[in-house]
Amino acid sequence: MHRHIWTATVLLFAGLVLTLQPARSATVGAEWANWDTNGDPYLPNAGSNAADFFNVMGSFGHYRKFLSGNSAFWKGDLVDPIVTGAWDTYYADNVNVYFFSTHGGSNATAFMMSAGHDNTVDGDSGHISYTNNGIHQWWSLGNKDLRILGMVSCHSLQLSDIPHWDSVANGLHIITGGDGLMYDNGGRGAAWALWGNLPWISVKQAWFIASPDGRERPVVLAYGVNASDALYRLNNEQFSSNMARLGPRTYRYWAWVR
Repeated sequence: MHRHIWTATVLLFAGLVLTLQPARSATVGAEWANWDTNGDPYLPNAGSNAADFFNVMGSFGHYRKFLSGNSAFWKGDLVDPIVTGAWDTYYADNVNVYFFSTHGGSNATAFMMSAGHDNTVDGDSGHISYTNNGIHQWWSLGNKDLRILGMVSCHSLQLSDIPHWDSVANGLHIITGGDGLMYDNGGRGAAWALWGNLPWISVKQAWFIASPDGRERPVVLAYGVNASDALYRLNNEQFSSNMARLGPRTYRYWAWVR
């Protein structure tokens, strides 16, 4: 992730819409690392984006469960309990909507990110949390509560690497991220929460609106039990949608801008 500040003029409208309440509320958590443990550049807006997303979601009636950053954001917070050192039952998979912001990378077999604290996972005391470390599947999200995963992290949904998310999505409805570099733009978290809670705007549309930097390629990935279900979720899923666990899924659709 590269450093860049974006003034979110859309937030001027916040006072006009915060009285709108969703038809159904979700549980929400957010985490960040301004300083990761991998020695990557400082991200001045990572914490404010996570906090703004968390707080704006709360303003719309969603239940806020946790907000953790830096040394309180552990590399095991997205790891499934089948693996040692896992904490996702208390963090990422303990809420319906989970947002994180930190540095990341991708290849054909895994996404990897660096958190703010290096707890030992699967015998690995290094700096990186992998979706799959080549031996075990670390991330398996949605088998508890998670339905919408939002990532502000470079290469978080690399278009060439989409298939490896199939092993991560075990009940997820929507994943948002980016192909290539994502920038540390201030206001992104608040804008996604604000626009995404308007009753006529989907999670996908809100993610694209909140990512206007022309250097980025924002991406949204949806899963469904069949092709029409996946496409419907991609275009219509909202923060107020039903958060029931997705059944057996064999289809995915994705979309991007630019």
